[in-house]
Amino acid sequence: MFNFKFLKPLIMTPIAVAFLAVPSFGETNSRIGIPADAGMADPVSLIRMFSGRTADWGGGSAAFWSPDGTFKAVNSAEQSLGYGTWYVTTASRMCYEGTWAWRQDFGVNTREVSVCTRYAIDAQGQVWTTTEDMGGPWFPFFDDNLNTGDSVTPSFNAMVRMLGLEAVPTGG
Repeated sequence: MFNFKFLKPLIMTPIAVAFLAVPSFGETNSRIGIPADAGMADPVSLIRMFSGRTADWGGGSAAFWSPDGTFKAVNSAEQSLGYGTWYVTTASRMCYEGTWAWRQDFGVNTREVSVCTRYAIDAQGQVWTTTEDMGGPWFPFFDDNLNTGDSVTPSFNAMVRMLGLEAVPTGG
């Protein structure tokens, strides 16, 4: 149905696709910043796109999306880290839920987070993304900042030690 020019297929991994209602596409013309011919990305392709890969978020931060459904993220510049679970929904959202920890004054603060990002693909194969509702704003997404393998764990473990955290789940 779509040309997945920007989605590099990986070996299918055992991660759950959460079953939610699929959004209506009747509001296509009201979406800001996304072509009218765009449709929601295939959830299985999203799993393949992220599973077992490290996303370079820039500025010294990155996240590893493990095939087992856990994630680790680190931001060395801000002395922070995150860990938890990730999943893809049938509504073409890649979500992660977990704990973020960072150095603050003379201690360490933590906060629970839940973030979902929507993905769509236009007729030319360009992937679009937003963390907002269908009204956007939508931005072009390129997977050239996704690298195969886990390049996060060494700096994540160093940040755990630096922050003095006693227990971080081993899977994420």
